[in-house]
Amino acid sequence: MRHKTHFPQFDREEDLLKEKNILDYARELKIPMGSSCRGRGICKECRIVIEKGYEVLNKKTELENDLNENERLACQAIIKNDSADIHIRLSHKGSLEQISTGEGKKEVKLNPLTKKK
Repeated sequence: MRHKTHFPQFDREEDLLKEKNILDYARELKIPMGSSCRGRGICKECRIVIEKGYEVLNKKTELENDLNENERLACQAIIKNDSADIHIRLSHKGSLEQISTGEGKKEVKLNPLTKKK
C-alpha cells in the first residue's frame, strides 16, 4: 500500500516519495503557498502545520527552531520514510496571493478619477 501526502484544506493528495520536500508537493498540486526566498527557508512564508505523520519527516532544521511543535517550513520538511500518510495544513498568516486561472471571470468596469482629454 502506497502512503500519501494529504492537503485536506484543498482536498488534494499525492503518493509519498522519499527525499521530496513538502513545498514541491504543494507546487505540483497547485496549492497556493508563498515562498519568496524560493525554498531556502529564509522568508518563512511556507509555514505549515503537520496534523498527522510527523514521523515521516526529517528533523527540524536550524531555520525552524523558532516554530511551534507541529509547525514546519514546507521547503525544509523532507520526506525521510514512506511508512505512513502525512496530513498537512497551511497556516496562512497575512495575505494569500493566488494567480487567477480564468475560472469565474468577473467583469470590472474602470472609472478612473482622471481622464484623458
